Amino acid sequence: MNKKILKHTAFFCRLAIILIVFLTITCTLQLMAKELGHNLLDRKYNSMNQPYYEAEPQTTEKTRDEKLSSYQKEFLPDGTIHLINSINDEKNGMMFGMPGMMPGMMPGMSGNGEGPKIEVYDSNLNKIWEGPFTKNPHHYVVSTYSMGQPSWSNIDTRRRIDPDFSRESIIPVRALYSGKLIATVENWRYSPDGFFTGYDDTGTKIGYLAANGFSRNKSDVKPLEELVGFCGISQTSALTPIFDWETETRIYRLNFKKHTCDVIYESDTPIKRLSYYNLPDDVFEDYDLPPALHIVDINGGHALHLIETGKTITIKLPPMDGAYGQIDIHRYKEDFYLSFDGERGRPKFNGFEDHKNWYKQNRNKPRTAFLEFHKINPDGTTVKLSDLEWTEIWKYDEEDEKEDKEYEAMIEVYRKVDHATSSTSPTILILFKPLLNQKSEGYWHRFPRPVTQIIEQVSPSNSIYCILLSIIATAIAFLHAWPRRTSNASLAAWLIFVLLFNLPGLLTYLSLNHHELIRCASCNKKRHLRADNCIACASPLPTPPNRPTDLILTTQSPPAPA
Repeated sequence: MNKKILKHTAFFCRLAIILIVFLTITCTLQLMAKELGHNLLDRKYNSMNQPYYEAEPQTTEKTRDEKLSSYQKEFLPDGTIHLINSINDEKNGMMFGMPGMMPGMMPGMSGNGEGPKIEVYDSNLNKIWEGPFTKNPHHYVVSTYSMGQPSWSNIDTRRRIDPDFSRESIIPVRALYSGKLIATVENWRYSPDGFFTGYDDTGTKIGYLAANGFSRNKSDVKPLEELVGFCGISQTSALTPIFDWETETRIYRLNFKKHTCDVIYESDTPIKRLSYYNLPDDVFEDYDLPPALHIVDINGGHALHLIETGKTITIKLPPMDGAYGQIDIHRYKEDFYLSFDGERGRPKFNGFEDHKNWYKQNRNKPRTAFLEFHKINPDGTTVKLSDLEWTEIWKYDEEDEKEDKEYEAMIEVYRKVDHATSSTSPTILILFKPLLNQKSEGYWHRFPRPVTQIIEQVSPSNSIYCILLSIIATAIAFLHAWPRRTSNASLAAWLIFVLLFNLPGLLTYLSLNHHELIRCASCNKKRHLRADNCIACASPLPTPPNRPTDLILTTQSPPAPA
């Protein structure tokens, strides 16, 4: 009985090992094929890729609506709207800063070091100033900026890191050495269980940092809640790393140098988007003011949270009047402002397809665009200070239609390549498709990052291709297995196995079942040597004829040793 169990156990272990090997090989080949296909398509369609910026010759004077549509809008604290036109040339370079920047807050210097040359107009398009960007005498309100969806980057040099941590995520705490050099005095390693473990420069464990703060013993650790966003807000030199750990309804602030973890914001409604103003040691900081958070919840509600005082201001949004657009929060010294940039009569889209269809229906039609600027009172109510309105037209001619068709054809070719190179195996589709669809639900970060990237790349993107390949692999397995079958049950089990794992399953089956065939002496059909009886006619294997036996009889005793 034990021998039979060991035999079956050994067989299933071999099966699992061989399957994993072939899954790894096929996944590697898929990734290589996908990358090769994309490279070839990139070369083919490279001529269709347009540069990010291409200066167009100015033949006629722009109309008022064209200027209002293309010029950058900035706000003075009294509500005055300024229109900024960047003059792009080789000497001054091109302005590619972010809205709300002030003198001294440089958006990528170029040319002569003074930044791009700009023209400043009032809302009636009267020019009021012209000169280098850095010497603009007007101080505008500054926007909060959203951290958006975090993306992986080196935390030693960048300010944002991804929520998809791995065991290799290490946060260093550094200090000045001899007044010049920077030495690492502590390292904090993240654990997928929801806490950080600290080590000093000798590698000795310091303790743990989690939801309940710092603790010496692991048994006292209270893990942080499910991660949604992870924002680094320390200096870029990482001398004093401070990070905000965003969960569904809470924001924790972890100070690794001080060994503290505090809840700086808590809400009853899940958070959708988080923006900051005046982060600690912020390179964009212009005034010595406490940091603030701009929170947008899943219901579209907006709130301001002053971190140092702990006060939260719930913003009562102005009437939308059938309009839809972008709401941004700005600040000037102690005052907060709100801008509403949108279009009249534009619906709220539920997805990309809704936006695409609405765009097709409204191109070449005039649309009323507007911009409103409000001041936010301490009680959350708003007062409109100024507004601006103009007409926009999305021009769409035969050339645009031709380019769109070419682009859609190109995307379709890319899509077919992805389908063809990610067709194995349906088991991946069955097991991991729910996880791929629920990345935003917080499950995805539980898996190591390389694993999730591979699953995303090789997961079948089209079930028809996947099922078709499975059927072909199963048919090949059936043709191979039919003359080699020992029982109908084992044949059915192998066919189901190949159907589930298609190409890797077929290769695994062949490696374990490729036996030589012979002709049955009774029915002349193919059969293999493992079965005692022919699967077709039940005849036993022929017994080879007896051969004469040679016996060597020893009658004498061996000689005695000398």
